[in-house]
Amino acid sequence: MRTAGHFRLMNAVTNAVLMWWLLAAAGLPAVAQCPDDCPVPGGGSGSVDCLAEFDGLPAVHRVVSCQDGDTSCDQDGTANGACVFDVIVCLNQDDPRLPACTAKGVSSFKIRGAGHDAELAGLESKVAALGLPTSASTCSASQAVTVALAGSAEQPRAGRKRLHAATRGEGGRDFDRLSLVCTPPPRPLGRRRFSINPSTSPLVAVLGDLPINAGRFQGWLELDAGTPDENGVAAIDVAASSEYIFADLRPLSPMIVCLKPLVPALNAGAIACKGQQDFSFSVAVDHVAGVVGENDFTAEQCQAMCGPIGCGTVEGADDPHPNVCNGPVSAGVGMRGDSGRGAVALAPDPETEEGGLQFELSFVKPGACRNNENQECSADADCGEGDICMEACGDGRPDMATAVPFSSGPVRVQVANADGVVGEPPRTYDVRGQNFSCSRWTTENGPGKLVFAFAQLHAFSTGSDLPPSDLITAFVLSDK
Repeated sequence: MRTAGHFRLMNAVTNAVLMWWLLAAAGLPAVAQCPDDCPVPGGGSGSVDCLAEFDGLPAVHRVVSCQDGDTSCDQDGTANGACVFDVIVCLNQDDPRLPACTAKGVSSFKIRGAGHDAELAGLESKVAALGLPTSASTCSASQAVTVALAGSAEQPRAGRKRLHAATRGEGGRDFDRLSLVCTPPPRPLGRRRFSINPSTSPLVAVLGDLPINAGRFQGWLELDAGTPDENGVAAIDVAASSEYIFADLRPLSPMIVCLKPLVPALNAGAIACKGQQDFSFSVAVDHVAGVVGENDFTAEQCQAMCGPIGCGTVEGADDPHPNVCNGPVSAGVGMRGDSGRGAVALAPDPETEEGGLQFELSFVKPGACRNNENQECSADADCGEGDICMEACGDGRPDMATAVPFSSGPVRVQVANADGVVGEPPRTYDVRGQNFSCSRWTTENGPGKLVFAFAQLHAFSTGSDLPPSDLITAFVLSDK
């Protein structure tokens, strides 16, 4: 499984149990259950509903659904935009579900609209061929009834054909209804061009309790979603992308944050068309997991604290908090429950650690030499031999590729004992994206927003005479 968080519906009292209770309360004798191959009563009055019933169908209730191409119910066995049902009409049935229906004798059988539908007219004719009037318990030959899918070939929807029959007999008239439904087969959701809109895609820097929009992301991703499985989950491949997804942090900071997607990325993530998946994400770190020398705490104990992302580290004499143990970063599924229909995660499978979308991350300082960022430049000649003057993404030195777990959220980041201050409530930042839509997956600028957030200790300095502060950073990618 790709994610945790499967939810089950509570059991409900069925109509059959409810009917048994009502009959028992009325003092009526129990009746035998009808076997699965009994005809379908059409829902007329109980005293005449057995005069005509429908048979040959894959269900024993008045709404019969079939998936296009399903050989168990679609008689042409082909996913061709329509389902073919075999319909039989049975007269004068001894139906144990209808103990009040004792009258026999059918004199006529008519279907509404048969004059405009050759298949319905054929079914009428096959009933008439039984020889009406008749009191015999008998069934007609089968008649193929075709139900086409609705919608377009690109976006098919369930199609429906309703049969309204009127049967006249000795006990009165039996009005029956049968609804035949053809549903489209599963199909790949298709490709989504996710063009990142800078005006709605900030890089958020959280300093203390103050979130600041430090930059705006640009770029695009091509997301290919496959066929949803029985749980409604479809795999997502990232087929292509802009060379970089980047955010220019100037004037707040003289940097450009550059993310180079490594594409194509197969099985990069998933979309939950039916919901029932937990695509939340959480990050937590403790700035002061212990202090070496206090309460017999040792550096070895700190370094033995390991999580999904590294182990604990002890700050040195030249660091802001000497002998303080910075705990390991804990990151993973946020355990926030059902993320809802259309939730998306671009992240490695937590069981196999495969998949996800990997990026090469780099930081470019425009107007500075790559090998010596303290040296200003306007051209490569201003830098040393073999060095370049940085101007845009591609000029920086990329870090090792790493998977960045984007999701539609929610995402929570917590820093305990932030800035080395023990006892303060955890610094917490929540960011939520927006779920996508499986039915509108291919619509550019449709629903959907991806988010990611993380924490960095000693990451931002507010002044030369002040120690650096802990920083929470959030990436928001939206194409709306």
